[in-house]
Amino acid sequence: MKGQPIDQLVYEQMFPRPKTFDPQDFQALLQRSLIPEVRQETHAFYGHLETQEAKYPGLDYTHRTHRIRLSRWQWHRRLFRAFDSLGLTHAEISALTKWEGTKWAKEKFEKEQGIVIRDTAADGFPDWTEPDRPAAQGRSVRISTIDISSLDDDENMDVEESDEELASVGVRLNERLRAQAARREAGDTSVVLDEEWEQWLKNAIESGELALLTERMTEEMLSQSRSSSSMAASLLPDDMLLMARAGQWSDIPEFLQPLLRRTIDNENSLRSEHILTSATRSTLQSAPDHIPWPRRTYSDLRLPAGESSTGQSGRQA
Repeated sequence: MKGQPIDQLVYEQMFPRPKTFDPQDFQALLQRSLIPEVRQETHAFYGHLETQEAKYPGLDYTHRTHRIRLSRWQWHRRLFRAFDSLGLTHAEISALTKWEGTKWAKEKFEKEQGIVIRDTAADGFPDWTEPDRPAAQGRSVRISTIDISSLDDDENMDVEESDEELASVGVRLNERLRAQAARREAGDTSVVLDEEWEQWLKNAIESGELALLTERMTEEMLSQSRSSSSMAASLLPDDMLLMARAGQWSDIPEFLQPLLRRTIDNENSLRSEHILTSATRSTLQSAPDHIPWPRRTYSDLRLPAGESSTGQSGRQA
């Protein structure tokens, strides 16, 4: 018995309950969303569409690096999630992905024209040569026999390590970024966080390397306190924050929008709390210490009717 076509399985996985404005089949999704995203990614990567390499980039949907690049686009992210949910093999994915800009289109053009399109992505980088490293020396650990009652005494344990302690570069970078971010929050707008880090962030945004890390970074940021969110906002480019505050979300990369929205919400919340606190304080200060009680001109005391009539007759007599 013949099963369902792969494109139909992928479409049903992406649209379990399609709505009226959703594409009606996989081909409609391909023409409406996937191919335009391929063109946008190719133009963002090469900066133009003039060379043969840019016209036939040969994107491989089974290649990890190509999936990272394409995952920064909305419909390709959903496509890859459908691939993973269905558990498609590389052969099934390659048989499906036969459209403009893919590896299939490049190989077809090369076969028809009898040429080979050279990949220039690695131009300018030196060839990698494996450095000569000495044989790793095993660690020698010697633990002397000690009394269980004196386990808290570190002097009773003799442990020797032959390997040198590894120092993390990220620790020093984190300290520099925190110090510079604190100066920027204090009002010094001329502070540069770190030129190398800013260049890396720029390249990561342009190449789409942050796409797969976005969800994890966003979850971590959302689970932290407001102070950590403001610190994360200090590490983002100023133009991104200005566009987010102005509501220009269309000009901001999609994978940065959740973090920026969280930051803007925290700023609005802190601003509202500050306004409420100031209003409450001013109200309490303007209120008088003692509110006079109005004096009544009548009494609640009433005499019985009999006593009142007797007293009136005695006065008349």
